[in-house]
Amino acid sequence: MTAHPRSVLMDISAVVPVGNGRLLLCTLQGINLWVHRTHVQLGEAVATVTG
Repeated sequence: MTAHPRSVLMDISAVVPVGNGRLLLCTLQGINLWVHRTHVQLGEAVATVTG
């Protein structure tokens, strides 16, 4: 069994289009971070930019 069953149900990575130094998202699109914790803890998000 996985260490965190929710990680199996939810994707843990995303590909976000970027052009000319800006996000290429439509009007109603956005990026949301959903944290599966019941207690407040410090965390981090990692962004890898290629290209």
